[in-house]
Amino acid sequence: MLDAAVAMGKAEQAYEQALAEETYFYGVQVWMGGRWIMMLARDHGTSITHRGKWFEHKDEAEECAAKWNHDTPTRIVRQRRSPVEVINE
Repeated sequence: MLDAAVAMGKAEQAYEQALAEETYFYGVQVWMGGRWIMMLARDHGTSITHRGKWFEHKDEAEECAAKWNHDTPTRIVRQRRSPVEVINE
């Protein structure tokens, strides 16, 4: 039983460490046409999944949202930034 408790404690520590190291991108969504849509970047490329305007820091997204001068609400969203993972060695 003691070994299981020690293993569980180590797993919890590893999980807490992983959460502490997580980083995010931040974006701004605008309420339009009855749904939330992403503010788009000017150089959005060809992929709809990469069209959102993402920021490194939450305060940058908040500044962008504050500049929105229309009568529709905005909200800040975040996307988890995952580390690169090798899948074919």
